[in-house]
Parts: sequence; C-alpha cells; structure tokens
Amino acid sequence: MMEDLPEIKESIFEQEGVVKKSLTDKSSMIVLVFGCLITGVIIYSVTPIQEGLTDLWGNTVSEKKVRESFIKTLFIFIPIFSFLLGLLTSLIPYKKKRYREKYISFSLLTLLGVYSLMLILRIISLL
Repeated sequence: MMEDLPEIKESIFEQEGVVKKSLTDKSSMIVLVFGCLITGVIIYSVTPIQEGLTDLWGNTVSEKKVRESFIKTLFIFIPIFSFLLGLLTSLIPYKKKRYREKYISFSLLTLLGVYSLMLILRIISLL
C-alpha cells in the first residue's frame, strides 16, 4: 500500500492540473535569462559614467573607454565568472537532478544573485 503512494500522488497532481515547477524547466530558464538581462540593463542605466577617470598607470581615460569597459565587465566577464561559480553550485543536491540538468539554471541563479547584489550596492551608493 505504501509503495503505491508516490504513484497515486502523481496521478492526483496530473488529474487536478497541478503543474510541478522546477528550476530546470524551459520556462523557468527563460524567466531567469530575462531577469538577468533586465537587471544588467538597470545596473547599466543607474551607474553614472564620469569623464576624466584615470587607469592604473595614471593615464586619463575617456568616457567612451570607461563605458566600453563597463559594458564588457557587466555583460561578458561577470557572466563568465557566474558560470564558473555555477560549476561549483551545481554540486548541491536538488530534486535528484543530474549535474548537467542543474548547471545552466544554477549558473543563471548565480548571475542573477551577483547582478542583484551589484544593483543593491549601486542604489545604496547613490543615496
């Protein structure tokens, strides 16, 4: 009797139309991707780019170079860092999913977390 319980529970979920969501669903992944993009764009829009900043060697850097470096950092280097960190966070057990199934969703969650932290810090510095 107890062995049939999971099957009965699944059939009840299917009959009632209850959808069991997971982080590895396609729709969840699309929401995570758009969340990361929107958060990145918001971070870019609230960050003031100043003219006349200096680099590590003391040379004055133009506003175009600062903006270019900021875009590269925000949309290339931070996602690469997040996907590397996602390699480690994917090792956390989650609903008995395989490593490959968890990697993208955990990496996107890491990226969204990093972007959210950057956004919070940027808003605090503007106040």
